[in-house]
Amino acid sequence: MAILLLKIALEIEPDSAQSQLNLGYSFEHVAQFKSALSAYKKYVTNANVRNPQMRERVLDRIEILSALPLND
Repeated sequence: MAILLLKIALEIEPDSAQSQLNLGYSFEHVAQFKSALSAYKKYVTNANVRNPQMRERVLDRIEILSALPLND
């Protein structure tokens, strides 16, 4: 349900970094790692620099997910 609601939110506000981040978390939680990776990359693109620690944590997640075999 969360994934569906976040996708709707992104239709309304496609550049929402927070929605992309939450979508990444949600996809990762259900083992849809390729989709999580895509959402995290969009977060990094759209995120502002007010929270550099979060951006760095997401970049770490991208690195980890990129090393996995992605089949979703």
